[in-house]
Amino acid sequence: MGVSRRDHGLSLIEVVVAVALLGIAVVAILSAYATLIVSGDRVRKHGDVSTVLSAAADAVVDPARNPYVPCATPSSYVPTQGIVLPVGLPASQVAVTDVRYWNGQTFASGPCYDVSVGSLARLQQITLMVHSADNRVSEELTVLKRGT
Repeated sequence: MGVSRRDHGLSLIEVVVAVALLGIAVVAILSAYATLIVSGDRVRKHGDVSTVLSAAADAVVDPARNPYVPCATPSSYVPTQGIVLPVGLPASQVAVTDVRYWNGQTFASGPCYDVSVGSLARLQQITLMVHSADNRVSEELTVLKRGT
């Protein structure tokens, strides 16, 4: 009784090709999984930064938390006043980066134009910036604050 070719099993070349194809598939799956993890982390950080930026803008324009300061500088307002920051996001990542003043025609960055100009007196344009703790995500927002 002779042994047919099918009963001999797999050749070494067939095994090597199968292992190589399996390795390529595993690498592709792991790469996709790693990309998914990084993307998910970035989306979460973007959500945290957006939420904090919105709360910081509310804090800056709220006269109870940050009263109007004539001729203000970026250090004149505390954007984290009265807000709860997410775990891992230090207050140093939330900042006022610029304060400009309405001069009757445009917002200018100095000298201080904090004078009465018609009905737009004492108007400031305040720019806020929030960075994630690892600085991979950042957002900027500009708000207006009017003195009374």
